[in-house]
Order: sequence, then C-alpha cells, then structure tokens
Amino acid sequence: MRLAIAVILAAAMPLAAGHVLGKITFAGRPLGGARVTVCDNPGTTDGDGAYRVVVPNTGACTITVVHEGKRAAATVHSYDKPTAYDFELVQGRGGWELHRR
Repeated sequence: MRLAIAVILAAAMPLAAGHVLGKITFAGRPLGGARVTVCDNPGTTDGDGAYRVVVPNTGACTITVVHEGKRAAATVHSYDKPTAYDFELVQGRGGWELHRR
C-alpha cells in the first residue's frame, strides 16, 4: 500500500524543478520591489534587485519584470539546476526591454 501511494505521489509531481535567479538593475542600480514572473511563477526582487523563482518544469519560457508602470520580458530557460539571469531594464525604441548583463 505504501509503495502504491509513493508511486501515485511521484507521478503527480513535476519531472524536474529548478530555480531561475539573478539580479535586475535599472539605470545601473539594483531594482528593488519589482514583480518578476518566470514561466508563470511569481516572485519579487529584494532591495539588492535579486530574485529567485522556483520553476516546476524545464525548458524555454518568459521572464517578465514589472515596476512602476515599466514592463519588459525576455526568454529564459529553466533547467533542473539553478540558472542565473541578470538583466538591466532599459528604455528601447518600442518600449521597455530587458538586456542580459
């Protein structure tokens, strides 16, 4: 019975989970208090601009940063091990953009 429950629970869990983490800056300074979404999983930057979001599945997805009316997105990849992405929020020609640092 215990083995059957363990198999059912294991089947219900994602195959891999990792963390996407890094720092967000704006005008060369840490961007604290920004909302960060990675692969539809929410997070927030701390006072140093650092974020860490648990992502239950591996693969390519979108990171979105929103702060004081500024919104930008970029493609990132989630792996079964922590993956770091540092970005600078900059004004682009068509709006706000995330530039990888």
